[in-house]
Amino acid sequence: MQKEQLSKFQGKINSAVIGYLHLLKQKELLSVSMNLGNALETLDNPIKRSILSIQDTLHAFLIVEVHSWLFDESKNSSNLSLHKLLNLLVNFESENSLKHLKKSFIKAPSVIHLGGDMINWQASFETVRASKFKPIIDECSKSIEYLLESEEMERIKKIRDKVIAHKDGQYDITENQHKIGDIFFTLEQMKQILLSLIELFLRVSYPIEDEERKAKSDAEKFWSHVALI
Repeated sequence: MQKEQLSKFQGKINSAVIGYLHLLKQKELLSVSMNLGNALETLDNPIKRSILSIQDTLHAFLIVEVHSWLFDESKNSSNLSLHKLLNLLVNFESENSLKHLKKSFIKAPSVIHLGGDMINWQASFETVRASKFKPIIDECSKSIEYLLESEEMERIKKIRDKVIAHKDGQYDITENQHKIGDIFFTLEQMKQILLSLIELFLRVSYPIEDEERKAKSDAEKFWSHVALI
């Protein structure tokens, strides 16, 4: 990873996290609707058909968005995609290839000296951070590899390529064992990877857990009106 790439990847991760936060409403609307169960059976058929259409639309939207995060990349080498970053973190040949990231990761915050031995504090901070770097990289790399090689991710790639993007009439969705839970699995794995990337690349906090709870609460309120639960 070149020094000039670091800030571009930081921007890409920031965009990916914001993108994930924006997907939470759709994710929770779909997730909560899947748990309505018997409540849907009491509804008129036109309403049930409409709910199925909403579910299909949300499912397709989430598949396209997740696929674009993980696999879209430009042929222009200067356009550094999230997919390229994930591959880089999985396939890095030595810690030296991540030296610029490590330097940024361990650097102590700027401080205003008001007396006392701040040099020792900063040295201690950097020692602790340096000891954390490789374990976080290794864990992040394993998480990325696990997701990209998972059966769930493979099914998402296939249904996106053969059904949503290109409408291959010969592709049998049932025979290929597609499950709506694949998208929830992938989003959860993607969240964990993003949390690791935030820790490695960024020094900011995102209200991911709070936004998830809010999105779920909003979805429950919405479906309570639709299904009259």
